[in-house]
Amino acid sequence: MQYRKITTFFGLLSGITIAIFGVFFFNFANFLTYDGRSLVDLFIEIKENTFVGLYEFSWIGFRFNLFNFFYVMPIIEDKGLFILEAFLPVFFAWFISGLITGLLVIGSKRGLLFSFIVISSLVILWLCFAVISGANITFVFIGNIFETGGGILTALLSVLIGGAIGGGISSAISIKIENKKIIKDVTRNGKN
Repeated sequence: MQYRKITTFFGLLSGITIAIFGVFFFNFANFLTYDGRSLVDLFIEIKENTFVGLYEFSWIGFRFNLFNFFYVMPIIEDKGLFILEAFLPVFFAWFISGLITGLLVIGSKRGLLFSFIVISSLVILWLCFAVISGANITFVFIGNIFETGGGILTALLSVLIGGAIGGGISSAISIKIENKKIIKDVTRNGKN
């Protein structure tokens, strides 16, 4: 029982950490930079103005909007969708976050649940930092609901897919280990 609590704690901790830093590490086009912001610039901003920097830092994983795949304007304006620079870093960061969380919490249901907790905790942290830093939350949710909702939906789908796969893998591994223990016990008892 204590083992499961420890792995759950580390699953949540690693999921949150990967979700925050992953967009910088999975950007294959320009390492340690995402959406025009480098990791170093964000740390400098945190040093200069702590809560504004933390607000930007916690929101960067929600910047890609899944609805842009179905929206015509970026293509008409010849901006393109920038799949390599915009979508893949966010998808891989949230997917790997859910995968690691699911692997550590063991079980597909627990993987889905704790992956949802990871994204919920980051949204709550982002809102707390937004309130403390004095950001205009009304604009983010009312005036810009398309971008905000798309960013949260992208992260939610990615982390839940990763959590389900990670939980399924860890569940299959734990069942296989349990079956080996049962077979070993049966053969040991049969020889006595």
